[in-house]
Formats: sequence, structure tokens, C-alpha cells
Amino acid sequence: MGWRCGSSSGYTADEAVGRPVTLLIPENRLGEESEILSQIRAGRRVDHFETIRRRKDGGLVPVSLRISPIHDDGVVIGASKIARDISERKRAEQQKDLLIREMAHRVKNLFSVSSSVVALSAKNVDTAVELASAVTARLRSLARRMHLPCRRRTVAGQARVSPVCRRCSLLCCRRMRVTRRRDDRA
Repeated sequence: MGWRCGSSSGYTADEAVGRPVTLLIPENRLGEESEILSQIRAGRRVDHFETIRRRKDGGLVPVSLRISPIHDDGVVIGASKIARDISERKRAEQQKDLLIREMAHRVKNLFSVSSSVVALSAKNVDTAVELASAVTARLRSLARRMHLPCRRRTVAGQARVSPVCRRCSLLCCRRMRVTRRRDDRA
């Protein structure tokens, strides 16, 4: 049995050679090894099997395994196992999933805002042309105001929201209150 010293397991060749492979397998994953062994005994290779293995320090590491049977005159006499640390790939996948969820959340928010703009605009118009014009005007106004929160100035080392943005926020709040009162009376 050979052992690559650069292994992510933390074991040296002297510590690992001659010991059962279960040394590296977490208890809740021991069943995987019997499945792998049955594939090897049947002379089949196991490619890119993603699992978790245990390091010497007890930490867990995601790995991709490739196991090939070793034959002698057509008889399986052993196995060659290569484990690749896929921690970086898993972290990248998690980051990608987080970004996709964030993007989906933002898109849903955009649809919600768009729906609200249409609903508010529809209250004050009589025709489809007027509705289209009102929606377009509100969306343009929102687009212009999107840059205001980003305009900050620093006073004595602390970020301050610009007076323009503060006025805009107050104006938006007043409009929301007026709209609600109008809805309450209706």
C-alpha cells in the first residue's frame, strides 16, 4: 500500500500504511465503504464519488474519490484509491448558491415594486395610455432616486446621508401616509 505524503488527511505514510481505510471515514459514512468494496470486487471502477473524510485532527473534509480495481491475471487483488480535496469547489458552490438566492430575492422585490407602481398608478387614470404614461413616470422617478442613498458625505470621519436624500425620504414617507389615509376613507 502506498501513501501520498501531501495528503489532506494529516496522516503520514508511517501512520496510515497498514491501518484500515476506515481510519479516514466518519462513522456515519462507514456504509459507503462496503458499497465501494462491492463495486471493486465486481471489477468496476468508482469515479468521482463525492463524500466526506476525516482528517487526523478530527476535522471533516469534502473529497471526490476515484477507486480502481487492481487486477492480477483477471483476479481483483486490491484497489487504487485517489481522494481529491474539493473544499474550495464546495465553498465556491455555496457562494454561488447564496448569490443566486440573493438575486432571486432582489428580482422578487423588483416585481413587488413594479406591481405596486402599477396598482398606485391605476388609481388615478382612466385609459391604458394614461396608465402606461403614469407607470413610466413613476419608474423613471424611482430610477433617478436609486442613486441618492449612495451619495454620502463624510463629516468628522462619520458617513452622513445627503440632505437631498433625507428630503426625498421624508417626501416618500408623506406620500405613503397620504395614500394610506385616502385608502382608509374609501
